[in-house]
Amino acid sequence: MEWLDRFAKKVGRQVTKSPHSFPHVTEGGRWGTTPDGNWTGGFWVGQLWWLWKLTGDPAWRQAAEGCLTRLAPRKDALQVDFDLGFLFHYSSALGYDLTGEPTYRDVALGAADRLLTLVHPVNGLIYHVYPERVARHGPTTGSSIVDVMMNLSLLWWAHEQTSEKRYYDAAVGHSRQTAQWFVRPDGSTVQVVDFDVETGAFLRHDTHQGHVPGSCWSRGQAWAIYGFWLSWQHTGESLFRQMHDRLLAYWADNVSEDGVPPWDFDAPSESKDVRDTSAAAIACAALARAGRHTEWRSALHQSMLASLTGPYLAPDEVDGVLSGGCWHYPAGWGVNEATVWGDYFLLEVLSRGVKPVRCRKGLQARLPSL
Repeated sequence: MEWLDRFAKKVGRQVTKSPHSFPHVTEGGRWGTTPDGNWTGGFWVGQLWWLWKLTGDPAWRQAAEGCLTRLAPRKDALQVDFDLGFLFHYSSALGYDLTGEPTYRDVALGAADRLLTLVHPVNGLIYHVYPERVARHGPTTGSSIVDVMMNLSLLWWAHEQTSEKRYYDAAVGHSRQTAQWFVRPDGSTVQVVDFDVETGAFLRHDTHQGHVPGSCWSRGQAWAIYGFWLSWQHTGESLFRQMHDRLLAYWADNVSEDGVPPWDFDAPSESKDVRDTSAAAIACAALARAGRHTEWRSALHQSMLASLTGPYLAPDEVDGVLSGGCWHYPAGWGVNEATVWGDYFLLEVLSRGVKPVRCRKGLQARLPSL
């Protein structure tokens, strides 16, 4: 498979070049790396696991295990936030699903337990206290972001592993409050919600990476599309399926014909041409996971996949597989570059339905429940 060869070549080149660091976003076509994985290290380990699963080459497993060793201490960090899902679902939880190694299960469950400490007791949101927002709005300001919907994957996995209702209840509570406070009537999403940590009461809408508080940041929309699908899949609660469908309909109505959105759906004219392929890869992965049961959903999936595997593939001489990503446009970070999460979700899309070369004894030859 040509796409698998492309991933193996580019990921392998980076492993050889810098085996003890985590790619994050390219800078001028070369990976910028972090020593501890930042919020994206799990997506790098996830790519290594997928390559081991699909090729059977033990070198990929060795590389994944080396990264896990460096990533594992993050679950016990003094400063903890909701990115625990990104860090440990795609690394430790996936590693356990593929290998059965109990250490990986322990790490992932430990991270899930830490994530539970961030649940607000009144409104149910998983939240964080940002010093800069406290300085601006007062000491009782807590914030949650739309990205958390995708971090819930770790809690859904933990519930499947243990049947402990605390994981399930936390994921359901966050999903319900997100539907109420983050989703607008037209199906677009807010990125940031501030609330009073003492009372749990709503304070304001805002954004970190979008254009303005009232705009729709496209990657946040993609996180929510996929996240609400997972919530529906794990609960059968009709509200979550309705949210998924409404958000996806907004995407289809507002995205360009090639399925790749601007960095913000309401971006001003001077930056409307700045795309975010990582957002498209996330939404495409959600569609691949959810199934394409209607003509318009099938057409949307095919347009996104054709773009991501065609004009947006990065040339061989640069790092990363998927070009045209946008990490943080207002800050000028990672604009029109490859992103490790964009590459991860593209690999997930392309791998879904592919029979692996090998798998551990007793594990059916199936794709993992991501």
